[in-house]
Formats: sequence, C-alpha cells, structure tokens
Amino acid sequence: MTLDKLDPTGNPIFEVLIVDQHGSILAIGNGMKAYDDDDKERRSAIAVLSRPLDQLSWKVDIEKNQQPELIINSRIPDFMEKIKSNPLYRGLIIPAVMKQVLTYYMLNNDSDDTDDEDKYRKQWLELAEDYNDQRPDEEDSMYTKMNWLDGVIENFSTKYKFSDQLIDQIKVSKL
Repeated sequence: MTLDKLDPTGNPIFEVLIVDQHGSILAIGNGMKAYDDDDKERRSAIAVLSRPLDQLSWKVDIEKNQQPELIINSRIPDFMEKIKSNPLYRGLIIPAVMKQVLTYYMLNNDSDDTDDEDKYRKQWLELAEDYNDQRPDEEDSMYTKMNWLDGVIENFSTKYKFSDQLIDQIKVSKL
C-alpha cells in the first residue's frame, strides 16, 4: 500500500525499517503512529490551503470557532514546498502569519461566559505563552498587548533563527 492510499480518518500504525546504503537493516520499529491519540486536538495550529489569490502571495483567513487558514496562491509553483524548505520564504512568511493570527485572537475575544472559549483561540494563545509567558489580561491596554505580542514573535523567531537562516541563504546565493 502506498501512503496516498491511507484512510485519512484513522491513525495508521507503521513498521519502520532503517537501512544503510547497502540494504542492511540498522533498526526496526513496530507500532509507530503518525501522532498519538492524545495529540489529535494539537495536530496543526493552522490549516494550509492553496487557492488562486490574484496578486496576493498568501493570506490568513480566520473565523470564530474555526481553525485559522493560511491560504497560499495556487498560481505560484511549488509555493508550499518553498515555505517548508527555503529559509527566505520561511523567515519572511511564518512569523508574519503567526503575528497576524495572534493579533486577531488578542483583539477579538467575543466569547461570553456562557460559551466555551474558542479552542483555536485557546490553542494559539497557549502556543504564544511558550514564547512569552507573561500574557496580558483582557483589560490591559492595546500598547501592553502589542508589546507582549512583539516579544512572542521575537522569541519565536529567535528559537528558529529565521534571520540567521536568511543571512546564510543570501551568502550562499552570492557564491
């Protein structure tokens, strides 16, 4: 069975063989899962879709109680692969997407006491706290909230060394 024939509604279990260049088995793993059953809610913070966007390269679409979507322009060849593999695309797009989504959730808390908090809003704000744990209160000033958010994006970018990767990519492309 090829991987494109897997049932997308389940959590397949794999047997993994690690072989060297001569075909000798170095390791075997049985019962490997793509994700743990406990991680189903955390599979992805954002859905990535490809659609025609005219002259936009990408945009973020967010609706209440829906998973945020990064929509990439389907007219751009191999755009998703470039975001994954090219530091230039990754460094310029991922922090901006993160800031846009978090800004939306910081400014749009329209849940009331009778509703459950939007699970995607909660997921994103918890993710942000991994990079700046002093999250402002809802009644804090916009200035305080935006400063906190800037710290989140700065710490996130530092962890993944986006600027260093961009600099290295530019140096390589000049050779």
